[in-house]
Amino acid sequence: MPDTQFPGAGFPFQRGERRGQDHGLEPADEMLPADAADGHEFAPTTRRRQFVVLICSFLAVAMTIGPNFSYGVFQEYYVTSTDSVLDPSEAKNRAAVALVGTLGAGLTWSGSIVINPLVSRVSGNANQKIATAGCCLMSASYALASLSQRVSKSKQPHPTPYLLALYSTSNVLSLLAYQLFKFDWIVMHPLWHLLLTQGLLYGMGSSMVYFPILSVAPEYFDRHRGAAMGFILSGASIGGLVLSPLVRTFLGVIGVRWTLRAMALANMVITLPVAISAPPSRSMARRPTLVNIRLAKKPAFILQSLAALLQASGNFVPMTFLPEFSTVVGYSVSFGATLLAVNNGINAVSRVLMGVTADKLGRQNTLVLGVAGSAASVWCLWLAAAVNGGKAAWLTFVVVYGILAAFNALFPTTITEIFGVHAYASVNGFLYFVRGLGALFGSPVAGFILGDSRVPSPGQETSSTLLHHYRNLIWYDGGLLLASSLCVIGVRGFDALEKRKWAWRA
Repeated sequence: MPDTQFPGAGFPFQRGERRGQDHGLEPADEMLPADAADGHEFAPTTRRRQFVVLICSFLAVAMTIGPNFSYGVFQEYYVTSTDSVLDPSEAKNRAAVALVGTLGAGLTWSGSIVINPLVSRVSGNANQKIATAGCCLMSASYALASLSQRVSKSKQPHPTPYLLALYSTSNVLSLLAYQLFKFDWIVMHPLWHLLLTQGLLYGMGSSMVYFPILSVAPEYFDRHRGAAMGFILSGASIGGLVLSPLVRTFLGVIGVRWTLRAMALANMVITLPVAISAPPSRSMARRPTLVNIRLAKKPAFILQSLAALLQASGNFVPMTFLPEFSTVVGYSVSFGATLLAVNNGINAVSRVLMGVTADKLGRQNTLVLGVAGSAASVWCLWLAAAVNGGKAAWLTFVVVYGILAAFNALFPTTITEIFGVHAYASVNGFLYFVRGLGALFGSPVAGFILGDSRVPSPGQETSSTLLHHYRNLIWYDGGLLLASSLCVIGVRGFDALEKRKWAWRA
């Protein structure tokens, strides 16, 4: 799951530069020496500044990626609940419902292609200004999504501007889409409201919070960069750990609309102070904001990009369908949300431990083991649970996948190791753009594989057809993760060839 600069809005493989920002150091603090990597100098920092960066980055990840990791609770509610804002015909379309979550997640990452040139053109502390605007947009997305409503087909009038205005405030976006495309379906169906608000608007806002803050985090740490980034990125799982049971409880007590409004308020209370405290870059000189064309032609870069695409596609599938599959094997809806929280909690601890382990055993080595292990757990444990609805295999998978999927925290640190700190911003920005594209099709394709098979109600026996569809989904997900692991192994090899030296600890 971040950077200072990213590929430009146009062709991403060009040369670009960005001036350093005001560093705002407190002279009374204990000064730490400036770092120098790849001939690139950074301004000195302080222990206090490092602590602020650590906490701000952690909370930024928790509030932007955490909701993505807990969207499976909304997915299950939208598909199965009689109080869902979706019509029954829309609830059957798992691919479209999954797209709401993956659209937000994908835009959170792929927004890097726009944020970089935006940061370079905003005067003053650009990170602070952009993150603050993103925070407001995120809260607005939740609030507007809460206004989505069903409209009976028998009462659907001709969509005149006056009648459209009578719908919820969220229909402003639907009205715009209608004026552009003249599709009555856009106006009359709440699924489109969710796609435009909880998906599109949320993804835009979360990207504006995530990247300006996370982009500078690696600059503030050197020797313990792996551990620091592991802690920061564990915020994603901590966010999922807290939100999954909380959202499930709120959905059952106050309904989906007030749950979304509560999330809008919570986001403003937590994220706004983080955005205002967004740290500036330590860069004292101009640095490239676009991927160098020569670097982009390297096999290691190509394979790293492909690995990021496949990993993002495969990683979100278990997170999206974990609550639903829990009901398939016989657990209650609330326990399914609890399992998602457990998975996120284990993942949070594992991210920190994996970062520490990577600093000792090698970041690339640890990344290879994590990706390959995730693929193996999907094909062995999840598949075993889908063969006969076994609960033991499913619970084991929830735990093991939570441990192994923590390899996400190592992507930023391996980028600095392979391509250098000087190229971190541009390379990482492009790779996150690619990961965003991958996230967009992973879960929706999985939903398409499931089709409109109905999840059994409590007390009903799971149909063999549904388990068969889930087995197909699992083969698909494991294949994505296996292909990603092969690409990561290729990066390891080509990196050693380029450096003309094989190191066991890398």
